[in-house]
Parts: sequence; C-alpha cells; structure tokens
Amino acid sequence: MLTTRITAALADQDWSVHEIGVLERVSRLGAMTPSRLATILQVDPATVSRAIGRLRDAELIRVDPNPEDRRSRLIALTDKGRTEFDDHLGPLMHAAVLEEMKAVDEDDLEQILRLFRSIAEKLGVEVSDEDDVPI
Repeated sequence: MLTTRITAALADQDWSVHEIGVLERVSRLGAMTPSRLATILQVDPATVSRAIGRLRDAELIRVDPNPEDRRSRLIALTDKGRTEFDDHLGPLMHAAVLEEMKAVDEDDLEQILRLFRSIAEKLGVEVSDEDDVPI
C-alpha cells in the first residue's frame, strides 16, 4: 500500500505523518487555514494544531493573519520549510510513489492518466507535460 511505503521511506525522519502531510499540502496547495488543512488531511483539528505547533517551532511554517478573515490564520511555508520539503521530504515521497507505481500495469497507468487529465480539464485545471508521471 502506498501509505505504508511512504511511511517506511520517511521512518527515519523526525516528523510525524501528520506533520509531513501539513508540509506537503501547504507546499502543493499554498497557504491555507488550519481548518482547511484538517479537512484535506481528514484528521481532527487538534491533530493539525499539534503539527502546526511543532513545524512552527522548527521554523518550517509560519502562521499569518488571514487578510480575508481577521478571525482566522493562514499556514504557509517559510523559506526553510520550502527547502526542507523540496530538497528532502518531497523527493523521498516521490521515490516511494514511483516505487509503488512499478506494480501498476503500463496500460492501466495510461488509463488512469487519461482519466486524471479529463477530470483536470473539466475542472479547468491546466496540466502540462511536466505534470506527467514517468512510466
């Protein structure tokens, strides 16, 4: 299972699965509220709050006021967080995904990619050649 492979690849890291999830989602999707993070990660808001606290202490994320809602905050990567994810954690996760994909038949993978491209098109999301998964 992919989650098991990613967890194993990141086992020697100092970060929990939830902390890595926060880094990955904020890296990929941009700044967002803690409640949106909890929804996306499908975890309790308290779990996200603990992850945010630890990542903030490590200076990997920052908590900014939300310009659209003064009552809420936005979680964003710091430069240090971007570097940590892009240079270290991201490549480990990517390698685990590619390893897991080796078990997928090439024809099935092509069909999956066509489906994802179709969904992206319907959602108005542009997919470039760089977004393709190497087969």
